[in-house]
Amino acid sequence: MNLLAWLIAEHAVAHDDSSFSVTRAGINELFAENFPAVVRLFLVARLQLHADEIEKLHELNGRISLEGGKEIATFSSPIAVNATDPPQPNYFWHMVGQVQLLLPQAGVYIIEGRVDEDLQLPLMYLHARTRSAT
Repeated sequence: MNLLAWLIAEHAVAHDDSSFSVTRAGINELFAENFPAVVRLFLVARLQLHADEIEKLHELNGRISLEGGKEIATFSSPIAVNATDPPQPNYFWHMVGQVQLLLPQAGVYIIEGRVDEDLQLPLMYLHARTRSAT
């Protein structure tokens, strides 16, 4: 199993042909007038699975926490891929998940993800700041 994409976006849409569209991908900083603040973001993951890996149901699990460990949210998504006829050597799966978060304070938020016990996704950092008046 290989990770092909793992990102934060302003908006994302999954399509029927196993593709997805993403707007403003790669967000790692956001601004709010004050805190606590409600934000809406999209998490996008894309995996490549080998033919022998699709026979088993997999699961992506994750959590969003404030730097220092205070958990803000968790998420989970089953990973199920249907075999094709004729069989393919590789299959692809993606998750486009909308999350609405209540960020209690300015600071650094960490987004963690793991597929089963096998694949630890890279940590993503989201810096939440107060918008300064100009």
